[in-house]
Amino acid sequence: MRQLASFLQELTNLAAVGFPIAALVVWGLAVRRRKRMPERLAWRRSLLDIGVVLAVLPVLMVTMWPSSRSGGASIDLIPGADLGPVLAGETSMWPLLGNFLILIPLGALIPLRSAPLRRPRLLFGAAAAIALLTEATQAVFALTVTLDSAAAKTAGMLLGAGMTYYWWGTRNRDTTATSRAAATEPTTA
Repeated sequence: MRQLASFLQELTNLAAVGFPIAALVVWGLAVRRRKRMPERLAWRRSLLDIGVVLAVLPVLMVTMWPSSRSGGASIDLIPGADLGPVLAGETSMWPLLGNFLILIPLGALIPLRSAPLRRPRLLFGAAAAIALLTEATQAVFALTVTLDSAAAKTAGMLLGAGMTYYWWGTRNRDTTATSRAAATEPTTA
């Protein structure tokens, strides 16, 4: 518990310093981009770019944070190795839940920023790749790596993407183009 409190204190310190800096960077990017694109689009892209960076920072912090397990690093590629003991009540669900929750913000922002990742197959591939990259980074830092962890991270990123589906802008594109074409055609009566 002491390690969690220490981590949260570090995250709070980072946020206190990072958010004002991020706001200035968003403003600077938007001002620079307004010369090349409409103002609204410049602000949107600037906010999404910095939002993605801010969503990645906690993932990096958690990935590189030392483990509290006394046994050191372990790699467990058996599906359900973490989930089974959690469902049986033998271990805490917090590590698995944390892995699920940590990538929700990134999953919510990535499809908004990158149009190709709005396709389900590419989105799933990107979510799985980011989860596996996170687990590989944990292996490099001699931390615990599990398949259930990667699956939870992938599911969290997909849930985040699903939460922003309404704003992807892909649903009404065909009907808007059709209605515009119909509005410009002369009517014969």
